[in-house]
Amino acid sequence: MYDQTKRTHKFAVTQMMQKQVELSEMPETLRYLSQSAERMLRLAGLFTAVDGVSDFAWALEEALARAQLPESQRPMMAILLGGTGVGKSTLFNALIQQPDASPVSDSQRCFTSRPYVAVSSQWEPLLSLPADLGPEIVHAELGSLALCDTPDINGILREHYFVTEELVKQCDMVILVTSPERRADFDVIEEVRRWASRKRWLFILNRIDEVKDIEAVREDFDRRLRELGFQPDDRCRFLVSAYRPDDFDFPALRRTLFGFDYHRVARAIRFDGMLGYLQHACELRQSASLDTLRQKLADLRKEFLERIRGTYQRALAEPGVKKTFQRLVLENAWQAARERSQGFLVIPVWLRVRAAYLPMAYHLAMIGTRGLSAIRTLRAAFSMLRAALTGELPLWKIVHALGPTFQREVKLIENDLTRALEDLGLPLEDLTTGTADTDHPTVLPKAERAPPWLFEILSDEDRNELAELLVRDIRRLGDLAADKSMTFLTQWVGNLLPLGVMVDILLRVGAAWVQSAWYLSPDPIALPAASFYLLAGAIFAISLIPGYAGLSLKLGKSVKRVIHDFNPAVEDSAILQPLAQWETTLDELVRLRNHTARQVQGLRRAIGKDLPGTGLV
Repeated sequence: MYDQTKRTHKFAVTQMMQKQVELSEMPETLRYLSQSAERMLRLAGLFTAVDGVSDFAWALEEALARAQLPESQRPMMAILLGGTGVGKSTLFNALIQQPDASPVSDSQRCFTSRPYVAVSSQWEPLLSLPADLGPEIVHAELGSLALCDTPDINGILREHYFVTEELVKQCDMVILVTSPERRADFDVIEEVRRWASRKRWLFILNRIDEVKDIEAVREDFDRRLRELGFQPDDRCRFLVSAYRPDDFDFPALRRTLFGFDYHRVARAIRFDGMLGYLQHACELRQSASLDTLRQKLADLRKEFLERIRGTYQRALAEPGVKKTFQRLVLENAWQAARERSQGFLVIPVWLRVRAAYLPMAYHLAMIGTRGLSAIRTLRAAFSMLRAALTGELPLWKIVHALGPTFQREVKLIENDLTRALEDLGLPLEDLTTGTADTDHPTVLPKAERAPPWLFEILSDEDRNELAELLVRDIRRLGDLAADKSMTFLTQWVGNLLPLGVMVDILLRVGAAWVQSAWYLSPDPIALPAASFYLLAGAIFAISLIPGYAGLSLKLGKSVKRVIHDFNPAVEDSAILQPLAQWETTLDELVRLRNHTARQVQGLRRAIGKDLPGTGLV
């Protein structure tokens, strides 16, 4: 059911990205995106101890809070945002055609200390601004739009900054106001960059009447906007003079602001605002800590892979271990050769494999034991019996041959990996917390368990993750050696002599049977004696020896060659399991972030065609 709902939501998202705004599809799309954001938030919660990830989680929470806001009939709000001395208040008065609506001072900076909101009397009761901001209401017939003049964003009074910041959070569209001499103001640019993806924007270059080369200033202004990620054009960028409301781009600005039916697209504008907050959360700059952590985990994996591989190779280079390892690879190569052999060559290979089971199983069972005891002898006998019946050697017992030094080094690597993850803010318990009790094997009451001596005989307690790693390498090398040895030429040479002997035997037996038939010969002879068949069988068995000897020689050389070139496949080692779990979780989070970012950007492009202003490209 969940997958079907998810497909329905994805279809709605795709449809909205391919056509104009359809209001009926927004709830389904919003629900799908909210589920994606909630999933990202849950995954990000595992990484909150990592530097910077809490900012990503907070941005996701902010986007979800926006998505869960109930729909309201409040007017659309646009605010004038800018630095000190750019003429915001003068522009505000000129736009609403009320010269004294917002106080203006040519001598005092940071003169505007409270928001001045121009709104029609019809929409004033629905205006939802916090009372502690002290808004001053100015009545003006602006339709369903409320226009707000704000304190300077870069003034010396910090309380002005916090008032303006709260207004930016509340608004639906930001109108950036600057002037030719202040268009490169660093503080203002940083504030625009901070809110760029979360809002729709108009850009106004005021006091353009003071400029001689207007085109050069326009090109420079557009370049700065493109550096911020916008695509400025005549629909969103205006060069005006608040003192000359009939010249330059001022009439076009008034038409853009007040000639739009905001009530018709109010739902789409608020939907775009929610998408903006989600786009902000998924921005690479906002979630760069995830990519940094991803690289750190990759470096950590590389470092510990080299340590594991080096420890592994040093242990296998010990003379006793090397001999046992080579012998096990050879036995596994014979088993692989049995599966690949054809014709008469199957017979000596099969016999060789079966004959080696019992002594090899006994040798493996006795690895690591000290002295003789009844329990050890019974365990060895049990291993031999199981190998004879199942045709499978207990290869994992080679782990005992590696010795206690190797075991200590492996344990040290595990501890170092745990500490390295903790240093990154990724403790192991964060992944294991919440595991159900049913995940653990049930422990039988003491009375119902097998006797200790029988449990010790039958137990495979030494079959751990390290042993499984060794077994995989042994089988991989054995298969590789068998592939190198069991060539077409080897098969053909190994079967040629037995085939010739068998043909000769069959011809002789056939001729003897024909000559002994009374209905074919007037003087039938006797059938071959038993000694003939014994001799024929002995000759046939001898004919198998050259092929077997040649294969044995090739397998021996191939095993030595593959062991010499052996590079342990430790990538899937269980030692790295905690690291692999964190990598998998982080990869899922990054994939979901990238996928959501692409969807949100496509949606904003699709619905932005019908909305005033512009968004981040």
